Amino acid sequence: MQEENTTAEGIVDASQLNAPAPEATVGSVAGEGMTLAEINESLGKNFPTKEAALKSFKDTFSYVGKKKEDIEREVTSRLKVNEQTNKLAQEIEEMRKERFYDKNPQYSSLRSVIEKAGGNPAEVVNQDWFKEISTKVSGYDETQKLKTVLESNPRLNSSRDALTKARELSQTGGNRNEIENNVLNAVKDAYGM
Repeated sequence: MQEENTTAEGIVDASQLNAPAPEATVGSVAGEGMTLAEINESLGKNFPTKEAALKSFKDTFSYVGKKKEDIEREVTSRLKVNEQTNKLAQEIEEMRKERFYDKNPQYSSLRSVIEKAGGNPAEVVNQDWFKEISTKVSGYDETQKLKTVLESNPRLNSSRDALTKARELSQTGGNRNEIENNVLNAVKDAYGM
């Protein structure tokens, strides 16, 4: 048997057998030849730079195709992390304040004033208005300590009472012996004799 060639002439147009050359779709629209103004105009947005526009495209494409529940879980997990971070930051701030008062016990009586001023306590105590208040309060505290020492010593109180009696007797013209006895008792009480 003889083989027959059914196509006497060869295929003139070979393009029917090959795939057509691919045409660019997205690349020609958002390619590097597109300016920032054209991107902003096309999308109806106002990106400051081409990099910001590209990041926006990437972010959009990362969410395309995700389920609503997945996005919701992602957002809530980020919120939880932010909440925990804020809570830790608040705890650290409280610890710093407590540490400040541990290191500077002289400011413990003025703690409410410092906290109402707000901010970092170390910065508040260095301000002029606070220094003025602090010196006045410390002076008052010192005088109160001196008063409590005098008031807490019973010998001083009893000697003061005896001296007061002697003064009253001398002013009213009392007996000289009684006046001298009260003065003597005051001195004895003061020195513990």
